[in-house]
Amino acid sequence: MRPAGPIYLNTNVLISLGEAGSLIGRQLLQMIALQKPDDAPVFLTSRLAFAELMVKPLREKDSVMASLYSAWAMSSPWLCVCEVDDRVLDLAALLRAGASRVKLPDAIHLACAIVHKCPLFMTFDLALQAVPVLDHPFLGPVDMAPLSIIRPDDTSLTALLESLSS
Repeated sequence: MRPAGPIYLNTNVLISLGEAGSLIGRQLLQMIALQKPDDAPVFLTSRLAFAELMVKPLREKDSVMASLYSAWAMSSPWLCVCEVDDRVLDLAALLRAGASRVKLPDAIHLACAIVHKCPLFMTFDLALQAVPVLDHPFLGPVDMAPLSIIRPDDTSLTALLESLSS
């Protein structure tokens, strides 16, 4: 069964996708290949991810990777790139206030996933754990769908591949 929304890809997962020679990169490419032309994108990420992705190619003057990442950011039927807007930043602040060990970039990524109703957040970052039910001190409970943090290991990716192909 297909997830009930796009799967959020954290920056470190996008890096693995760019390194298509890796097992994880190949499995992600298989998921992308399952994308049908009329389907909503399978994956979602934020503009922040592309700012993070571009650092290494710019530092190393790697025009091939910079071009690849730019192409993904501009037009990919398999990837929706969301803006980091006021709703996202407000929610990121609330996440940071509730979990001070979560760094601001991670809080922004999590907030993007929550705002865009992603059921799954894929990351290698072991510091990111389950997102608690959020209660704003002035506005009350935050309306959010459950968000599960998953690691892009062979077991998780195989299960996702099976669900996307059914």
